Amino acid sequence: MRKKIRSLFQLPLAIGLFALMASAPSFAAKAPDPRPDDSAHDRVIDLSPYFEYFFDHPAVADASIDAVDKTTETYFWKYIVALEKSGRLEMEIPGDLLACPAEGCSYIEFTADEAARIHAAKMAHAIWLELHRLVPWRLASYKAADLDRLFTKRLLFEGHETSGWGVMYLVDHSPSELYSYMVDHGHIETTKFDTLNSVLGDIRSDFTHGVLGRHPIYHAYTALDALTEYDIWGHRVSRWGCHTMSELLVAMLRAVNIPGEVIHCNDFYDRGCHASADWPILWRVMVHGDDVYRRDLMSIPDHLLLPHYWFIEVSRTLEPCFDDLPCIGQRYLALRALAHPGHWILNRCRDPERYGHVNCEAYLTERYGDYLTEAELEDAIADILGMI
Repeated sequence: MRKKIRSLFQLPLAIGLFALMASAPSFAAKAPDPRPDDSAHDRVIDLSPYFEYFFDHPAVADASIDAVDKTTETYFWKYIVALEKSGRLEMEIPGDLLACPAEGCSYIEFTADEAARIHAAKMAHAIWLELHRLVPWRLASYKAADLDRLFTKRLLFEGHETSGWGVMYLVDHSPSELYSYMVDHGHIETTKFDTLNSVLGDIRSDFTHGVLGRHPIYHAYTALDALTEYDIWGHRVSRWGCHTMSELLVAMLRAVNIPGEVIHCNDFYDRGCHASADWPILWRVMVHGDDVYRRDLMSIPDHLLLPHYWFIEVSRTLEPCFDDLPCIGQRYLALRALAHPGHWILNRCRDPERYGHVNCEAYLTERYGDYLTEAELEDAIADILGMI
């Protein structure tokens, strides 16, 4: 990091930055007001706390500013100045999304400059949150792999340096938009896990899976649009199902410095090419992005919807799944669904013929039997029959 700090003096941008610092006041412990300030453009910014932070936390520097090219680094400092002045970044919507044709646009390709800007914005926003302590957790406590999940381009975008970068279906281009949404909806709790649960409660309240003919499932949209637009039935829509939802959940948590990763065509769900959302820092994984609106899971409390890693590891040695990860993921959900049966399950057991089943036992066996031991299934059937 010392080498990087020295190199800052050689950057053309650095001349302007240090000129700004010359008459600046000392760094305030209080964060700037996130609301726009018309006089903010006249304010002198002291950037020395950022240099000191990177010097004192080389692991964070290695994962962020030390790992990017000059263009991205230049945008990074530009965005730091903007955040210090107004508490917000105004990011342009990528041109490929603006030019989306009527028939749809599932993949949004970034220009090299757009990719650099978005990457720099995400880094700058994360470091700004850290220095102003706007979230309770600290980047300095994160492992290298978790820092990568916040800062590494290959985990933020689709593609690679040779072919270019872009995203599928969900365009998470503005960290300030998602951060403001998280603040406005009271989702930043005292712990990372409680923050995740608050987000889940929001998402599970009215999101639905996109349906061809009802929704523009082939049209990409921004993360903020996904969170704020409603269909005519009063639902927010995950246009491309589990892939969109996994990306959205990871993006929301990432906007408050909780790192996660989307796993497409994964090992946790075995019905084709689906997506999971994984938060190793929380030791939890969402088995399938569609679990947030899966009808038989809606009565499971938010804090119990995602299996803990320990459940997965212990289950590797037990019947009926052993080392079969897709089975383990579905086993967890089956156990939770039957321990917290809602109307979806109870209605099918009260009136099984209406839903195409011989009886309650047949329905539960068909739906969950592959993932439970005989004793677990018998106990679940007895419990649910006792409820109806």
